[in-house]
Amino acid sequence: MADVVKKACDVKIRRGSKKVACGKDVPNNEPTSVTIGTTKYVMDLCEEHQGALMSALEPYTSVASDVLQRRGNVVRKAIQGKRGAFTTKDVRNWLKQQGREVTETGRLPNDLIQEYVEAHQ
Repeated sequence: MADVVKKACDVKIRRGSKKVACGKDVPNNEPTSVTIGTTKYVMDLCEEHQGALMSALEPYTSVASDVLQRRGNVVRKAIQGKRGAFTTKDVRNWLKQQGREVTETGRLPNDLIQEYVEAHQ
């Protein structure tokens, strides 16, 4: 049977003239994560330091709104046409079959999408 490794709080606290790691257990061995801008911070915090972090962020989180983050595969957005739905992947494949150069990613110009729609009516 494998031994379970308990995570310990990494916050440095002052003990006398030295700073040492807190060392208290991390609840459920789950790290605390915070995303600010495009940077995600992950840290091992005990309950006391999780509370301190939440208290420090409270003036900002109290005026913020929750945002659900998309997980897993990105869902392709279908474009509704007269003869059914299609995706930009369909448009790109059709353009390549027509001998046109098209980027693999990014937004397609509306005129190229319109060409596809007209050709498939």
